[in-house]
Amino acid sequence: MSMNEEKKKPKYNMWQSTRYMLHMALRSHLPGVIVLCVLGSVLQVCISLTQLFLSPMILRRVEEAAPLAELAATILVFSVLLMVLNGANTYADIAMRAGKISVRIEIIKAMILKRGTTSYPNLEAQKLIKLQKKAFQATEGNNRATEAVWQTYSDILKNIAGFIIYLLMLTAVNPVIIAITVVTTVAGYIVNRHNKK
Repeated sequence: MSMNEEKKKPKYNMWQSTRYMLHMALRSHLPGVIVLCVLGSVLQVCISLTQLFLSPMILRRVEEAAPLAELAATILVFSVLLMVLNGANTYADIAMRAGKISVRIEIIKAMILKRGTTSYPNLEAQKLIKLQKKAFQATEGNNRATEAVWQTYSDILKNIAGFIIYLLMLTAVNPVIIAITVVTTVAGYIVNRHNKK
């Protein structure tokens, strides 16, 4: 790959691609894929928070010399909560598969319609052939970009929500520690960005 190809900007930015995917989800009459994407993120954050608070709660009970029944009840409540959250998360993931496939089918229909309605000389153009091949490769399976994008959106939402929650938890911490965390995070970002160039 030459330097010009590496630095070439994509035709569409992230926001345009996101808007297109949301439009395709609504067009396929399955807006549930959007809802399930958000729900999956919320459930993953809840699982992380439950796991985060599990050990401190158990240790607090042990330090307080709580009766065995109270300790067992605490462990049981957290265990049941984790099972319910993991089950709901798995259900949301499985339920979202049909929606992701429907969106992919809508994209394939749009590609076929574009190919069927393009002018005949374009069908033999090498540039169009390469673009069509690339587009069909992106839609040829459940683990390709047209479906993986939903997991990416879910991960982004989960990370944003987790960051906000952890930031709220840090407000009870000394401001110096928060400042050090922010400075080291920004420095790490700058170093990583510099290394990628």
